[in-house]
Amino acid sequence: MQITANHTFKDIERELNLISHVFEDAGLGRAPFKVRGYHLANNHKTGCAHCGIGIKHVFTISSVDGDISKVSANCIIKSKDTRLLKEAKKAKNLIATIELKKKNQARSKAMDAILNIIFEV
Repeated sequence: MQITANHTFKDIERELNLISHVFEDAGLGRAPFKVRGYHLANNHKTGCAHCGIGIKHVFTISSVDGDISKVSANCIIKSKDTRLLKEAKKAKNLIATIELKKKNQARSKAMDAILNIIFEV
């Protein structure tokens, strides 16, 4: 690993095998991990690959060796992996923005329909 300004002290410790990532200890692959997606589960039947608890906010992560896992927001927070947490927040905010745009478009169409009825356009 080439050390850059973006690497934290924990990243360097992990690379030197001084400490391990909690997701590595759980068998989810080798660090570093990246967020590959986010979705809101309709039910709590999706279990967190790290802790096993049913989750509503599902983050899909991948390890450096390509293992894909679904984990909860709580487990990402508890991992204290700041880079992974930033990626998770970014993914969740992106989905929230898209959903808000869809909702606003639906409201706009409904308002147009109401105005067309009122003014018989």
